[in-house]
Amino acid sequence: METSWTTGRLIFQNVPLGQAVEEMNRYLAEGIVIDDPGIRDEAISGVFRTGDRDAFVAASSDVLGLSVVPKADGAVGLSRRRN
Repeated sequence: METSWTTGRLIFQNVPLGQAVEEMNRYLAEGIVIDDPGIRDEAISGVFRTGDRDAFVAASSDVLGLSVVPKADGAVGLSRRRN
C-alpha cells in the first residue's frame, strides 16, 4: 500500500480489505464499516483519491461482490451479498 501525498491518492495492490478500509477512513468524515468480518482478508487493488468514499465503495463492491448498506450515522457498511 502506498500513499501519494503530492497527488492525494491511495494505491492498494493486493491489500486486505480491512487494511484498505482503515486507510480510507483516515480521510473520511463518514466512514466505511465492515459488517461481515469474513471479508476483511479479501484482497483489493486500485488507485483512489483520498476522501473519495463513493469510488472506493463502488469498486470494492463490484470486484468483491459486496453489498453496501447505508448507516444512520452516514457511514456505509460492506458485507457479502446474500443470494
